[in-house]
Amino acid sequence: MSVDRQRIDHLRNAAAAAVLRLEAVGVDLVAAFGPLGETLTWICAQDELLKREVPAYGSRRNSDSAGKSLQGLRFARNHVIHGVNVSTVARLDGGAVLGLATLPIVLGQPPSLRWMPASDLPALSKPCPAQERAYEIMLQGKTILPTVREAQAFLVAARTK
Repeated sequence: MSVDRQRIDHLRNAAAAAVLRLEAVGVDLVAAFGPLGETLTWICAQDELLKREVPAYGSRRNSDSAGKSLQGLRFARNHVIHGVNVSTVARLDGGAVLGLATLPIVLGQPPSLRWMPASDLPALSKPCPAQERAYEIMLQGKTILPTVREAQAFLVAARTK
């Protein structure tokens, strides 16, 4: 099977554009719904295509910390895509830096959107323990944008190997 590099590039570019839209909404949970769902969808599509078309991708993914987060991102994507409000996948953590503050105030920390604890998410109709475990280990409580950027960087590197 030959690797469809053009399709991989299209998915990568779509994910990169979605991440930019997610960055643009800042810490607005309601506005983050579409861009976060789209970002997760394109990232998962890249992962699926690379797994199917790039030899040894799966073993590279499973031995890399950013690669391991992809199963957790799939868990989050399933919650967003299957009708769970993004506010149950993401939470706003308060912060306060010069010119920007949200409650609860945490001095020196800017407000951020973070992944919710898996235990706070509603059960999916088709549970996937491996994805949930990856989410718990790699994502929950972390700031959303850095985790999706790290996954995207891993996918870009995986495409070139």
